[in-house]
Amino acid sequence: MARGNFTPTLLLKENKALKVPKQERRAFTRKKVVLPAFVYENGAKKTEALETGTIMDISLGGLLICVPKESKLEISTGNETNEFHIIFTLPESQRTINMVFRPQRIAESEEAVQVGAAFVDSDFQSCQTLHKYLI
Repeated sequence: MARGNFTPTLLLKENKALKVPKQERRAFTRKKVVLPAFVYENGAKKTEALETGTIMDISLGGLLICVPKESKLEISTGNETNEFHIIFTLPESQRTINMVFRPQRIAESEEAVQVGAAFVDSDFQSCQTLHKYLI
């Protein structure tokens, strides 16, 4: 029985030509929002170090926040101790949410810095409020 012209190299080239749609790698679905927030570095006193930001999307695992470029926050990735607190309120909620996050990705534009971050710690009520909002 003839095997035809299919060599491993030819088969590999044909498979590369197939375009497979990119799958979402995130564990949780993101929800687009525009929420004002306060951000401060871990260990800083809230009253002295509050910076403003805007949450652009949020999930149970993290968020995307924009902070003004002139912010005094020293945000970087790859450092396990580089954690920040974020304080915000969800639409139609009276409860203030206070969560700790760690930056994962940073992108700069002319006016702002976008930070993709993972949640690290929170109180039970904040987690429950966020869960109800997203699910």
